[in-house]
Amino acid sequence: MAKQLSLDALLSDERSETFKWALKVFLEIMSEKLPGGIVIDGDHAMREAILEVFPCIPHRLCAWNLHRNAFTVQIFEERWSEIISKYGLAENEWVQGIYNDKMKWATVYLREHFFGHIRTTSQCEGIHSLLKNYVDSKTSLLEFIHKFSEVLRHYRNNHLTADFETFYKFSVLTTCLESFEKQAAELYTRNIFKLVKDEIEAARALNVNECPNSGDIVEYNTSEYFNQQWKFKVSYNKDKDLFACECRLFETRGLPCSHIFRVLKHRNAKCIPTSLILKRWTRDAKSDFICSIGEQDPADDIVPTLRCSAMASIKVMHKRGFPPRQR
Repeated sequence: MAKQLSLDALLSDERSETFKWALKVFLEIMSEKLPGGIVIDGDHAMREAILEVFPCIPHRLCAWNLHRNAFTVQIFEERWSEIISKYGLAENEWVQGIYNDKMKWATVYLREHFFGHIRTTSQCEGIHSLLKNYVDSKTSLLEFIHKFSEVLRHYRNNHLTADFETFYKFSVLTTCLESFEKQAAELYTRNIFKLVKDEIEAARALNVNECPNSGDIVEYNTSEYFNQQWKFKVSYNKDKDLFACECRLFETRGLPCSHIFRVLKHRNAKCIPTSLILKRWTRDAKSDFICSIGEQDPADDIVPTLRCSAMASIKVMHKRGFPPRQR
């Protein structure tokens, strides 16, 4: 599964050419590994740079609370038309521009692409806000390096705190689907468990009906008890033990949805299938990385690492136009 990273860079301006340079340097640092998705604000220069450097990578515009803006394309289009008609916005250029960009912000058009839990640029904005508490326009470059190290220590401390809560704090089981909840509590990180628990809880309010059998693929229709308008079809491949839901929550966020949990209950399942468990959200997500580091001899590896870092710094300074350092 592709990873989502936050890209922060010190840039002299916000021109398209500058953004292109930053993206190309980022790509070089990542050993030419492309990101799985990009979340940006409405900056046209940035969008132009992304289309040139990452032409095939899906990107979306930053927006708040978009996961409930519509459940299907049809419903989205119907509701949009209702709003336009109700408020007389048919000739409004700004509204028309927003609609033309719907493929980059409307969740219903983005469900086939994995963005993890990144739906806004708030992660970058949060970093910028924190950094402003440490530096200002009068801060020298040397002071900035020291202050930035303090910011990194702050983030690392938060990371350690989150790990502690995940491994040493125990969750209270409260849902009626105790077997699923217990497994999720033992499997996922604490923050992800809260999200999965919400889906388990929501499964209680769903009806499920099995469709006529069509071979190896079994289909189920799910709907809310008191709101029959929201209907989602869940497909189950018996041979491969794979589930898929029309809501596409697993495809976009890596979480099993309430509709699948309701079908699992209907099938008298006692645990979450491995096909619905995304390792990046689990407690042992870093195990492969930690093991790969542990297998190396730190004494043998430290010198090449330092040399690589020094060469990378020189290369970046050269690209920015700084003269080579004289000995």
